Amino acid sequence: HSGRICTGLELGLLYYLYTTNQLALHRRRCHVFTAFIVVTVTLYMTKFTTNNDDAAWDDAYTKCAAFAYKMILRLRGLWVKTGQYMSSRADVIPAPWCNSLQRLQDA
Repeated sequence: HSGRICTGLELGLLYYLYTTNQLALHRRRCHVFTAFIVVTVTLYMTKFTTNNDDAAWDDAYTKCAAFAYKMILRLRGLWVKTGQYMSSRADVIPAPWCNSLQRLQDA
């Protein structure tokens, strides 16, 4: 009996998510969370595995910026505007990020 109740609850939850458009919202949240985790882990690994080597940091920033650019294009909307703003802040954001996000100015 417990298998049927669990399956029924799961189907009910999926139906609710599908009919209320919550599934798309959940998917967007997962994309944002995944991007945050990938960028954060990459930068922390660079911090702890290099001895403040500028080339290693530039490489990590370039990879993270390319990943963030792809995610921003996928997420659209406010994220594109945020990326455009970030690309104009060369005084705060590393150069590889600005260079990668500069392409959003035409988006």
